[in-house]
Amino acid sequence: MSAVLEGQRGRVLNVNDEAASRHSVSQMLRTSGFSVLEAANGSQGLARAREAPDAIVLDVRLRDISGYEVCRRLKAAPETEAIPVLLTSAPHTASENRVEGLEAGADGYLVQPFEASELSATVGALLRIRAAERDAKRLAGDLAEAVEIRDDFMSIASHELKTPLTSLQLQLDGIARLLRGRENGSESALGKKLATAIRQTDRLSVLIDDLLAVATISQGRFTLERSEADLERVVTEIVEGFQAEAARANSTLTLHSSGPVKLRIDPLRIGRVVQTLVSNAIKYGCERPVDVTLSHAAEQARIAVRDHGIGIAPADRKRIFGRFERAVSARNYGGLGMGLYISHRIVEAHGGTIHVEPAEGIGSLFVVELPTR
Repeated sequence: MSAVLEGQRGRVLNVNDEAASRHSVSQMLRTSGFSVLEAANGSQGLARAREAPDAIVLDVRLRDISGYEVCRRLKAAPETEAIPVLLTSAPHTASENRVEGLEAGADGYLVQPFEASELSATVGALLRIRAAERDAKRLAGDLAEAVEIRDDFMSIASHELKTPLTSLQLQLDGIARLLRGRENGSESALGKKLATAIRQTDRLSVLIDDLLAVATISQGRFTLERSEADLERVVTEIVEGFQAEAARANSTLTLHSSGPVKLRIDPLRIGRVVQTLVSNAIKYGCERPVDVTLSHAAEQARIAVRDHGIGIAPADRKRIFGRFERAVSARNYGGLGMGLYISHRIVEAHGGTIHVEPAEGIGSLFVVELPTR
């Protein structure tokens, strides 16, 4: 082994109440490039551990406090819990004693006699593990900070984009009203272009709302504004609002309802869930019919949205409710993969569930279940 300067590899606390053995271990460590602190018993070892050594070599046969108990106390104290502890013991130590040491929190165990190279390699390995843990903790902190910055940006950007977009939507709606007042105005080339512009701004508004919702959820500011509402009315308004889009997609959209359902919900957010499911059913429905069914029992209301389109593979049925997850390629279908994630969080906040059920034949069947009490 090439010569290594003492202290170059770190500082090790050597705890042993046998002077000769303590001296021997300290010499091995110094020869291997470590600087050494010494403690002549368990009490001194606990005290000197507060000097923040990089590692501790701890003999288990201490007279005042057993090495196992010293190790437990080191691992229980916040200021010393992260310091790697290597236990050492006499020859012929029973396996249950080694198990006891590791269960006490030790990071390694050596049985004497051992060579300087074995001690050096073991301590070095423990220090590398500790360094990797520190790096992982730092990276986790950096990642958490980056996520917080991202969420703050999404929230600010969503608010800043929403203001001019709302103004643009109002201007487009005003122009549309003027055209409707003229003969054949809505059917003119300008009227058709205007209708397209309104649809695109509406789509952009939904995307911005999704970004803001995701940021709100991530920042822990997601809340519900509950009130007594008729779920049938909420669902009916959404279905009626999508009739034009279904027609443009050469599809039909039909609501089947068993009647009014009075619930204490956040009607805007539940409406957002239904909007997401109906929009997806039309988008992925391959120009086939879409059916929305509202039913209820004594303790549960159920919204089912059924399409006959491309369907969802069984392996994707849980994954699609994750943030930015998609079951299809973004090249073929637009969207950011946030709608189902937001819907899941909204339904979950209401104490309900949302899932995909196996559909007979082709297509998908999304089911939302909400408690009625």
